[in-house]
Amino acid sequence: MEKTIDHKITKVDCTNNRIQCIEITNTCGKDILVICVYMPCKDNRVEKLIEFLDCTEQLHSLCSQYNNTHHIVIGGDINENIIDKSESKRYEAVRALMDDHCLHTKDLSQASKRCKEAFGKWKGNERPTSPNNKIYCDMKFAKYELRKTCRIEIAMKVLNDRQEILDARTKHDQIFYKLLGKKK
Repeated sequence: MEKTIDHKITKVDCTNNRIQCIEITNTCGKDILVICVYMPCKDNRVEKLIEFLDCTEQLHSLCSQYNNTHHIVIGGDINENIIDKSESKRYEAVRALMDDHCLHTKDLSQASKRCKEAFGKWKGNERPTSPNNKIYCDMKFAKYELRKTCRIEIAMKVLNDRQEILDARTKHDQIFYKLLGKKK
């Protein structure tokens, strides 16, 4: 029995050295695109802002290219607070990316914030592990709520996609077959 998955992994070339991608072939469904990004640190220099915007543009391009055929996982360090609203160009660029590709919603943002706060409180109280400890239980519940919210968001996206296909079938045959092709 083969114990390696090397034959299922392909490196995806990116023009930006701050972004690394691999594609994982999945025989049971959509392939998976794993994107690891290390965005430039916050800096007031114009060069760093341009580099940051270039990274978000590359991410936007990758998400657009692979969205219909792959499950996309983005990890790494964005180097921007995506929870608290800001007027900075960096924040606006990341939020535009997230909004364009449905990477984050208001409910998900709130659940993420609650989870982060509960984790900080748990960590500040020396990481208790007793199931009877209220801080530990609050942290576990916040994680549960975050995961639940993620599952709900995914289910809603699937339902919306299906409804779009059904609506297109009754109104526009050409759009229907285009949308149906995305699902294959």
